[in-house]
Amino acid sequence: MLFTLLLACTAGEEDPLLTDPGSSGSCTLFIPEALLDFGRVYVAGETAERRLRVRNDGDAECVLRETQLVGEAEDFSVPTQDLQALGPGETRDLLLHYIPRQDGADQAELHILSNDTAAPTYVIELQGDGLAPRLEASIQEQTEPVMLGCTEEFVLLLSNRGSVALQVEALSLVGAPDLAWSESSQAELSKLPLSVGPGESRALTLLFAPLSADSAQEGTLQILSSDPEEPSVAVSFKAAVDQDAHEQRFELPLQPKTDVLFVVDWLTTDTKLVPFLGAFGTFRKELTALNLDYQISAVVQSEGCHIGGSGPVTQDLSAEAQDARFIEQACSSVDTCPLDGPDSERAFVVAERAAGESNAGAGGCNEGLFRDDAELHIISISDEAEQSYEEMSVHLARLQSLRENPSDVVLHGIGGPAPRGCADADFYDRYYQATLLTGGVFRSICEPDMDAHMSAFAQGVVPQLNPFELDALPVLESIELAVDGVAIESGWSVDLEALTLSFDAGAEPARGSEVVLSYASPPLECRD
Repeated sequence: MLFTLLLACTAGEEDPLLTDPGSSGSCTLFIPEALLDFGRVYVAGETAERRLRVRNDGDAECVLRETQLVGEAEDFSVPTQDLQALGPGETRDLLLHYIPRQDGADQAELHILSNDTAAPTYVIELQGDGLAPRLEASIQEQTEPVMLGCTEEFVLLLSNRGSVALQVEALSLVGAPDLAWSESSQAELSKLPLSVGPGESRALTLLFAPLSADSAQEGTLQILSSDPEEPSVAVSFKAAVDQDAHEQRFELPLQPKTDVLFVVDWLTTDTKLVPFLGAFGTFRKELTALNLDYQISAVVQSEGCHIGGSGPVTQDLSAEAQDARFIEQACSSVDTCPLDGPDSERAFVVAERAAGESNAGAGGCNEGLFRDDAELHIISISDEAEQSYEEMSVHLARLQSLRENPSDVVLHGIGGPAPRGCADADFYDRYYQATLLTGGVFRSICEPDMDAHMSAFAQGVVPQLNPFELDALPVLESIELAVDGVAIESGWSVDLEALTLSFDAGAEPARGSEVVLSYASPPLECRD
């Protein structure tokens, strides 16, 4: 490359190289330095200046025709000079500048053209080293999609390929909403600027934890540094996302199933039990109005077998048949009840026998009274304290084991109220505690309104919506819930330990609804 910086001749004049009037001698141009070294110069606007001394050792004028920069001369310059003729013995300094624009060595040649016939082109070598930081930024490429529920690390490498320390002044992330700095990298970035020495690198860690199953996420890391050539550098980020998708459907029955077992202590006075039996019609009517699929039975004997040999009371029987069957099983008076056992006042024991496998299973005396897919509600009536043999918690655990979900066993009772009972009934102590633990209804036997008691029990035996069991551990942010095709965003929660989804009280879907649950499950290696 040839740069002509200045021409000494003008149009219409004779070439001074060819003529030298007034002298019969010759020009002998002499420059002591064959190499002009500008040294190491910072790129950031610094200018190195050198003077080159030119002397005429001849006996005639030396006419400096022009100066030329040859080679990689962009960073060198010769400011405008006075190129008037040099008389014999005269000297003159030529001013040269070196302004490096990038890191690294620069070389060029200065050509001085004159009327020196022995050396019409005088060559001076020029050299200098530009000093500058040079940023090289890269982020690792993704090899496989990131699974929803996983967190993958991506490393941003900031390298200085220059000759002086690089200052990273700002670093911002645009796009890729699920991409964030690791905790350690956040600590480093809080101390900006970051210094990176020549030949050194700094690694910053980005955490990508996708919260949606978009096919890809893209972002840009914008880096501002002291690199004079590229002070602003953008590095792109792109990651594909995949998921292990699940969809579960749940049908809510129009008629929830409930099985009701009455445990009747016929040692209780007739004045309390007869009104209780007479109020069964109120209980039946309310269950019918609540549109429940119910089965009702009663036991009065210690061994827990129902009396009469008939099946349970069900909604498909007539009202008269239901009432008659219940009276048959519960007995109409103490005179007609075969009270031949010692455990009539041990409601826990009698209930365990009545609903246990030996009596309720195939061939048992209560076969067909209870269904495995129905809630089991046990209603006991007594005016004595509960006298079962073991601790209440032991009996309660046995009863709750009768259902796959322990919450599907609920105890209700009519007995002496807390804390001391009443005039003609002892506090139904342990049974009362069991009703509290299972969320049942407890009514005072000292209150004569049995219809009100039965009405309360009817409301209490309505099956509650159990939590929905999930097939796999869900990514919480991926869960989508719809009831009959309508998205539901609130009024429900997920228990990650139990792997269940529950609706809040008052937010339960209507009977007969279809609940559709969609979610992604994290791979095993990504689970905490």
